[in-house]
Amino acid sequence: MPYTRRARKGEYNYPIADKFSFVHATVGAMMGLANAPGWVPLLTTLSWEAAEPHMKGSMPKVFPRSTRDTNRNKLGDMLFMMGGWYLTKKKKREPER
Repeated sequence: MPYTRRARKGEYNYPIADKFSFVHATVGAMMGLANAPGWVPLLTTLSWEAAEPHMKGSMPKVFPRSTRDTNRNKLGDMLFMMGGWYLTKKKKREPER
């Protein structure tokens, strides 16, 4: 299976946060709103990050930026998803004032 090249400095998929970070945080928040336990967004983000380079290599036209993520970007994607989940769960636990 062909792989696309890894993102370079100044490109999307290089920094820890990019325009797709909002998508990861939103998916995590939706899982929090659905009362998903913590292992669900964790498993989802780990699975996505493992599958994403294969999908980018086999169908690059589906992705707006088909360069492969750097390790820092993968870490950021995971942190944003888990952060969205955590903040939503935390907000749901807070008593109404």
